[in-house]
Amino acid sequence: EIEKRIRLEGKAERQVEDVLVLLGRKGKVPSDVECAIRAQTDAEVLTKWLLLAADAKTVGEFQEQMGSISGK
Repeated sequence: EIEKRIRLEGKAERQVEDVLVLLGRKGKVPSDVECAIRAQTDAEVLTKWLLLAADAKTVGEFQEQMGSISGK
């Protein structure tokens, strides 16, 4: 149980970094967007954000659409 949780946390941390790297290639990531990404722990949401970050033309486009994808 603990090992599984540690693996999942590690995966989420990698996904967070991947989203931020992709966005960073498209422009400066605002601190509020970075904080929201770093605070997200739902792997499904992070996967969707990763795909959105890959497809978005700009950080602003990502930011506009990220709110429609949430784990809440």
